Amino acid sequence: MEQSVAAGRDNRAEVICPGCGGMAGLDDAVRTRAEVPVVDGVSAAVTVAESLVRLGLSTSKVRTYATPRKKSITGWPLSGGPAEGNRS
Repeated sequence: MEQSVAAGRDNRAEVICPGCGGMAGLDDAVRTRAEVPVVDGVSAAVTVAESLVRLGLSTSKVRTYATPRKKSITGWPLSGGPAEGNRS
């Protein structure tokens, strides 16, 4: 809370965006103390998701993004190690 107040007072912040979902619901208290607008990231994300549903939008199905390149994964799954009971 004090960091938010200092950001508004000392750094002339124009908006505060808490960086943790654990602060969801604290936007009114922070807004009152810091005297700057506060965007609650959880509420904002839910509102965007609701808007996408209301608009009938979904992810693209036209392969806009390139297919990921194949990757070589080594050491997984672990074999012969302590997780499999081999305690040599």
